[in-house]
Amino acid sequence: ERLKKENAALLSQFQTQEPQSLSLLPSKIVGAPGFIPSLTTPPNFILDKGLKDNVNVGDSVVVKNNLVGRISKVSSYLSKVDILTNASLAFTAKTTSGTIGVVRGGGGDKITLDNVLPSQNLKLNELVLTKGDVDIAGFGIPGDLVVGKIQSIEKVPTAIFQRAEVKSLINFAKQSIVFIVILPE
Repeated sequence: ERLKKENAALLSQFQTQEPQSLSLLPSKIVGAPGFIPSLTTPPNFILDKGLKDNVNVGDSVVVKNNLVGRISKVSSYLSKVDILTNASLAFTAKTTSGTIGVVRGGGGDKITLDNVLPSQNLKLNELVLTKGDVDIAGFGIPGDLVVGKIQSIEKVPTAIFQRAEVKSLINFAKQSIVFIVILPE
């Protein structure tokens, strides 16, 4: 049964057009510190790939074309990925209509699109995508990965920015295999 699930995950991932399959490293989730099933969302995962597999701090982790998070620590054989809801995660994002803001993990199961100018038009159920945050060494988050859908919008006329709550399309608690994006050099 476990092998069937792994094969289904691999097949599904490699049928996805973006990111390109050649740059993906399949990885099993071997730990989720601080995760209590049915009560909490895991703040991070421990993966079974590390430095020996060319995994680096800053690499992105995906399921299909959905962003799971970013690698924050790496040892020889393991790595830690901070998932989207982790309060330490923040990166530039855009909506499908082109509105730009900053995605921030809010702890628990919260994800926020923040720093959006009031003149920009946010829409309920609109997709939020990564804008692209790759550094000169090639580590980071590629553009156009799905972060989630806008669930609610907070627009206060006197505020400098508006914000939106975003819901990931991934059920983090049910993941067993994820894919590390290894960008070509």
